[in-house]
Amino acid sequence: MCRTAFLALLLLLPVVALAAPGDLDSTFNGTGSVVTPVLTSDGIATSVVVQSDGKIVAGGNAFNGTDLDFALVRYDANGVLDPAFGGGTGIVTTAIGGGEDDLKELIQQSDGKLVAAGLSYDAGFNSSTITLVRYLEDGTPDPSFSGDGKVTTAISSSFDGAFALIEQSDHKLVVTGFADTDIVVVRYDTDGTPDAMFGGGDGIVRTTIGLSASGNAIVQQASDGKLVVAGSTDNDVALVRYDTGGAPDMTFGGGDGIVTTTVGTTAEARAIVQQASDGKLVIAGITITPTESKVLIARYDLAGAPDGMFGTGGVTTTAIGTAADFANALAEQDDGKLVVAGATLTASHANDVALVRYDTGGTPDNGFGTSGIVTTTLGDGDDVADAIAIQSNGGIVVAGFTNVGASSQFAVARYLSLSGTTTSTSTVTTTSSTVVTTTSVTTTSAAPTTGVPTTGVPTTTSAAPTTSVPATTVVTTTAPPSTTTTTLQSFRLVPGGPASKTSTDCYLELKVAGNAAVKDNATLGCVDGDPCDQGPCGDGRCDFAVAACASQSDPGLGDCAPPSSLDAVKLSGPLASTAASLLSGPACSATTQVQASVKFTKRGTYQANKSRVVIKGSAKAPKGVSPRKDKDKWTLQCMPRAAACPP
Repeated sequence: MCRTAFLALLLLLPVVALAAPGDLDSTFNGTGSVVTPVLTSDGIATSVVVQSDGKIVAGGNAFNGTDLDFALVRYDANGVLDPAFGGGTGIVTTAIGGGEDDLKELIQQSDGKLVAAGLSYDAGFNSSTITLVRYLEDGTPDPSFSGDGKVTTAISSSFDGAFALIEQSDHKLVVTGFADTDIVVVRYDTDGTPDAMFGGGDGIVRTTIGLSASGNAIVQQASDGKLVVAGSTDNDVALVRYDTGGAPDMTFGGGDGIVTTTVGTTAEARAIVQQASDGKLVIAGITITPTESKVLIARYDLAGAPDGMFGTGGVTTTAIGTAADFANALAEQDDGKLVVAGATLTASHANDVALVRYDTGGTPDNGFGTSGIVTTTLGDGDDVADAIAIQSNGGIVVAGFTNVGASSQFAVARYLSLSGTTTSTSTVTTTSSTVVTTTSVTTTSAAPTTGVPTTGVPTTTSAAPTTSVPATTVVTTTAPPSTTTTTLQSFRLVPGGPASKTSTDCYLELKVAGNAAVKDNATLGCVDGDPCDQGPCGDGRCDFAVAACASQSDPGLGDCAPPSSLDAVKLSGPLASTAASLLSGPACSATTQVQASVKFTKRGTYQANKSRVVIKGSAKAPKGVSPRKDKDKWTLQCMPRAAACPP
């Protein structure tokens, strides 16, 4: 009788499953993940916040039937939509501009309010602005923030945007991203007005590195309040450190505040943390070689030098699959271990969510998943993690998207960081009113290949910046040296705008090889591998062969009389040093190769505003010539190739 009663008692006890670090946490929505459709169809989460009360908020964008809106989804600690948010639905969407609004980062302020940052396009997709929106506890815009909860900041005359956002220790908000082809940092007071104590009095600092650069992540150093931006310049990782007023920190890098690191053919930092134990800086992102892409993680000391105690020469690269792996997010656990989240390309040519955990020396942690790696299939197409957060109990929360049929939807998953047991104590109900969908989940582990690319130890250098509020590097020459004339085969002369030709357009023009398509006398569009691309087909970039030309008799500019000489010529970027050769005309500078890489979002969408190089120029004719001035701007746009490269 006693034996029978004991067995009956066992049957009534909850089923206990042994769990290991890297396993999905089954107490979260019953499966460890939750998928949520927002608005009509497509939606992706790009950021995640674990609130001080334990609730989880995923921020991103959702398609409203016409364009994208900011979107926030809040869940309770168990993964159920929070009815106290968004008027009972748990979902909030916000339209800001006349076109697409793309949320890139979400944070919770120390007072509990949520702040989102990203970019807003105009209706014609001709320009974009940095955008911030602050929300109250229930998800409504905060009227104490710029009156309606929304702030937009236009810096350049073309595309600007925020990729990352932090709250400083003094509660001011700081974003980093891009302004045209420069890294930009903008600081705001608590009411949303630009901080007059930062930059040149307008709250803006703009930094030029190479041909094109962007800030993708930012951190405030705990010890001194300095700001460190991580991102990319051309094909390299870029770090920039600023003092508390926005000036470049001359104690960082080679005395200019900038560090660039070459890893593989192309590398990009997408996340940054400062280690709690020693203040060292860790970035994560992607490195690309001609045959594959890998997860990249690197550590720097406080002077910006690679940390030789981490990985190989301060760098670790990790291959999860066989072709395409990348990290989008990075977090540090309380024990100092580092967790990156991103995706890996599977044999079926779809992405799976991928996590890699590293020990404090940059080696994948064998106590997590298999050899430090966990991959998870959530839907029937691409599954990508764009953001990560660590809960107070060590739980690892990631957010991103999964494809469900023909649409993409918000996806949030929670993983265990420690060994233990889990028991499900709540029931999850899937209903249309709460728009919570539970899907089957497959979690696997893969043994990594870890190391530094075959090119050897990565190269880290300091790059001379141009930091201003805002400004463009130019070279002005007033004394003519020797003149060089260069002939480009199959070329065309491009006036440089405006769209309606003027009587001074022939003073200064751009000569471009390959007959690239020209729009509005200023924008040259080239497809990777077409004749306008002087490099190999399919390498993900366009190699333009260009020269600056002055005082040309251009048949297309019949109403422009070229002066015999010029008093001054200014050129920016790759042609800046050639300005002196153009004063005694007619003349063309020596040919210069200009590279524009094809850039994509984490979701694989082509980024036109980041796949280009902009060159600015001006020419001034001698006194007595009327009109005297010609101002130009040329955009070299590289577009992805849709068809296969010719044999």
